[in-house]
Amino acid sequence: MKNSFLIALSLFVIGKKSYPQEDTTQNFLEFKEVVIQNPDNKLADESVEHTPDLQQLTDKILSDIPGVTMIKRGNYAQEPTIRGLNNGQINSTIDGMQIFGACTDRMDPISSYVEPNNLSSIDVQMNPDEAAMGSSIGGGFQFKLIKAELNSKTRLRGRVGTGFQSNSMAVQTFGGIQWSRKRIAVQINSIYRRASNYKDGNGQEVAFSQYEKWNVAGNMALALHKNHILYLDYLQDDGRNIGYPALTMDVSFANAKMGAISHKYKNVERKFSQLETKLDYSFIDHAMDDTQCPAEMVPMHMDMPGTSQTFGIFSKGAFRLSEKHLLKIQINSYQNALHAEMTMYPDNGA
Repeated sequence: MKNSFLIALSLFVIGKKSYPQEDTTQNFLEFKEVVIQNPDNKLADESVEHTPDLQQLTDKILSDIPGVTMIKRGNYAQEPTIRGLNNGQINSTIDGMQIFGACTDRMDPISSYVEPNNLSSIDVQMNPDEAAMGSSIGGGFQFKLIKAELNSKTRLRGRVGTGFQSNSMAVQTFGGIQWSRKRIAVQINSIYRRASNYKDGNGQEVAFSQYEKWNVAGNMALALHKNHILYLDYLQDDGRNIGYPALTMDVSFANAKMGAISHKYKNVERKFSQLETKLDYSFIDHAMDDTQCPAEMVPMHMDMPGTSQTFGIFSKGAFRLSEKHLLKIQINSYQNALHAEMTMYPDNGA
């Protein structure tokens, strides 16, 4: 059993000032119109824009971001790295929530528990401050969940989609719906994926590359006042029968449940212009399993289940000091409990 507790305080003073050199430490990916750019550099000429394909895996979208590379152990849950740094060297958050995988061999990165239709954007920070979401060596990822839109012009709207890939006989089906009024709005989205073993460039079947998963997320926005909004978030992601051809260990299941309640205050007319406070909880249940691997690949059968449970809270505010300066303050606290076991089953013995 491992328990950890962290409290972080970050202060930022931002001034309107021009700099002689370009700052290339941040990329921003917007899902409504996917943009990879440097928002702090107004003179940047190049950006990458394309319409998002919500049937793509999050891994594929991350791999298109400059500076991000993926470690691929199979057809599922690739591990993202930033300039060669991964895991404990970078920080990953979902909507500001600190989330930690339950696998001791890093077979369940946080990016594997979110889908493109869950997200409004992905922020990629490539400097140590990681946008005040936690300390790190190489930056981090901030996966921002889509929010229900209050007082939308269309009271009820939705979308559905499905796709098929001949290699691996993969199918994916997704859907989403939003209902909006002046004081309350609700949105729900979901996706189901299933894939068999795929074939390589020579037409050879790659064994243990199959997977199956479903994902559902929901958000409710409630306007308490014109400057106060209450948000409720829930996300659940369940994976089953996940194969890893590059390893001698597969995954029988990888499940995540996370929820949060947050309050946002915003009033641009006052010096104390905004404040956000969020309380969150997440639970990840993961089990490595080698029962399907050939006997010659596994000298000794073993089960390796693990869990990760995290409670967190953060609060951040902004103060307008003057026309050209903005002060941002953030306090972040979380407690994480990790538990893992390994049971070995020798052929001749207990």
